[in-house]
Amino acid sequence: MADDPQSNVVAMFSSDYDREFLCPRLTEDDAFLSNTPSGTLVYRLPAPHVLMGVPSEALGTYNAMTFTVRVQAVKPDFIEWLGCKNPNNCRVVFQRHYTPVLKYISPPVVYQDAEVQLIFDPKSIMNKIKDVASDDLPFVQAKIGLANINFEDYVRSDQGFRGWYNNPVRGIVGDQKISKNLDVKMLWETGYAIHDPVSMKSCNYDASECYTAKTVPAIYSIDQKESYTTGGQVITVKGFGFGRGTIKPTIDGVDCTVLSQSSDAFTCRAGTKAAASVLINKVAIVNDAGEPVLNEAGEATFTETPIRFVGQQGLTERRFNKWNWHHTWHYMRRMDDPKQWTDRLAMHFEGHESIGSYIATLYRGWFTPPATTKYRFHITCDDHCDLRLGNTPGQTTDVTERLNVDHWSEFERVSFSTNGGATRISEFVSMEAGQKYYIESAHLNGHGGSHFSLGVEIEQDTLNPNHPKN
Repeated sequence: MADDPQSNVVAMFSSDYDREFLCPRLTEDDAFLSNTPSGTLVYRLPAPHVLMGVPSEALGTYNAMTFTVRVQAVKPDFIEWLGCKNPNNCRVVFQRHYTPVLKYISPPVVYQDAEVQLIFDPKSIMNKIKDVASDDLPFVQAKIGLANINFEDYVRSDQGFRGWYNNPVRGIVGDQKISKNLDVKMLWETGYAIHDPVSMKSCNYDASECYTAKTVPAIYSIDQKESYTTGGQVITVKGFGFGRGTIKPTIDGVDCTVLSQSSDAFTCRAGTKAAASVLINKVAIVNDAGEPVLNEAGEATFTETPIRFVGQQGLTERRFNKWNWHHTWHYMRRMDDPKQWTDRLAMHFEGHESIGSYIATLYRGWFTPPATTKYRFHITCDDHCDLRLGNTPGQTTDVTERLNVDHWSEFERVSFSTNGGATRISEFVSMEAGQKYYIESAHLNGHGGSHFSLGVEIEQDTLNPNHPKN
């Protein structure tokens, strides 16, 4: 073999298709574990559909596929094909019931150091895994793009996973490059897990952009909270994902000119603003006749509401540290002691499955309709959840409870049914495109497994008139 492991090409001949396929190049991990001068080449085999360049569903009729392996050694002076004297020693059989399946990644939009959950079915592979070292995992590794997911604080070496069942496992996203679409891989001793072709794909509103996983920049801190209408103040923003591409920051609608940027920070100079930022929304109080309501001094009265500045996509997930099951979500919303909860950024309206008993979580954010039409919401959870939606764009006080579910359901991403008599689908609500409507959900779980998912249904796609209703 060639001394450089990655100069060796693995080829696999399919007896089912009567054709030879060249495998993807060795990964850096396989090359590191190889010792080709002594005759050792480590190669983790790709799934058959990846090898053959077809969708996984195209091989749905096969329960087993047989391949014969050989290696092409590319040397400075010649190319040599290496095989086995005994063909049986180079025969590989892929069996469907020993091929794990990745079902879902939650959330599909991630950033460095974010918590992510994979849901997978190991099939019968756990029967093949024996004597796992104390510092190893039952599976070899999982990656988003080229970066490992760190499961150190979440998965034990002796942890078992149930075959022919959807198992959740959580970890921390590693150092990522910003990308609109990254592959997700889960490696086992027998090879890579295959993807469920439907549930592992996410798309935007009109399906013009689909992806397995997307990596976005994240802001962790801003050193200045105030600026001047005259501009000129230099502001430092720290976070992740600023090293490449053009950054176009704005502060309260005003451009901030970038002065420097690196992977974890950038500085910019604030521009001028015609008037100071409006922090309070002041509205005159009127009676049923539309006349101003006056105070004792004969002056007009007003309601004053703090304005919430809406940033980019993202939700606040407030996870309460301890929870008394007798408390209600109304009690949760009245709590004002920061020591009782942990806030984190969530990238979609969904909780991780089976994270523990007696937990409470409050999700808060903004929903921006892509079209002016009607929307309704679907919710599913274990055990209890609700949905509150703002009636006035940009306001957090004028809200209506749209759903209140007090009966658990099986895990599913979006519910189109009722369970235990509980309505899990809201009425349609008219919304205006581009406006930001406050949205909030509380989730309570008692003993055992837990999950929470919220989905939205669009009555009519006004951006695509050919798209049918519902």
